[in-house]
Amino acid sequence: MLFTIGQVTKMYHLRHDTLRYYDRIGLLRPTVRNENGYRYYTIRDIELLEFILLSRQLNIPIKTLKEILDKGNIDEYIELFSSHETFIEEKIKSLNELKKEVGRFKQKALAMGKFQNVHLPDTLIKKFIDKKILFVSQNGEESLAEIVKNRDLIITTKKNEANELVVDSSIIGFELMKEESVNQKEYKNYLEYHLKGECIVLSRKDTIENLIDYLNEAIKKYQITSILNEAVFPIIECTFNMVRSDDSTIHFANIYIPTH
Repeated sequence: MLFTIGQVTKMYHLRHDTLRYYDRIGLLRPTVRNENGYRYYTIRDIELLEFILLSRQLNIPIKTLKEILDKGNIDEYIELFSSHETFIEEKIKSLNELKKEVGRFKQKALAMGKFQNVHLPDTLIKKFIDKKILFVSQNGEESLAEIVKNRDLIITTKKNEANELVVDSSIIGFELMKEESVNQKEYKNYLEYHLKGECIVLSRKDTIENLIDYLNEAIKKYQITSILNEAVFPIIECTFNMVRSDDSTIHFANIYIPTH
């Protein structure tokens, strides 16, 4: 059975130029040419084309592919596909992990979309919190991009000269899971902090500046200014960040105000 170039391009969704290029470089030449100069592909040509297309999907360079075809060594065929089989398995694993991460962010985005900011409630919401947090210096040698990857960022606060809370921009934190421990070789400039006890818990989506204003307003409303005289300050845990083109990131955050 013979196939014209037009039939082959339709069968495999290729451009005519692609087949002409393969012909020109000697990778795939139509076996049959009639007296009028028309070229036809045989079943053997089609099988070779399918091998070429599979190889191209694996990003095997045409030069490498041509060398293997010219040698016709079965061991090289086996080595070629064995190595790419391993690559595909690793790619599948990576894509599955990426899928989980996308799903996690999707759920956080959905939660943020449904959440509505409210004024400070008259009744305090208190919860027992047990969080082991690692704060890392933002001026240290560590690569923060690697340290905080796929983690909810935690921002801590400090007093300013007006005795109000502001962001402590010198450090950034994340929660350590129960099975995690601090690797002193990995973190050179760090502070381990255990937030354990009863806390006022507030949730809000806003910019960091507005979250801090909301926090200071809460301290005044609930008359807990004594917290400003303690060594332990409130923290802001950002569970999802929505970056906007105007550089004002909206954070979906939980605010924890220790009451002990």
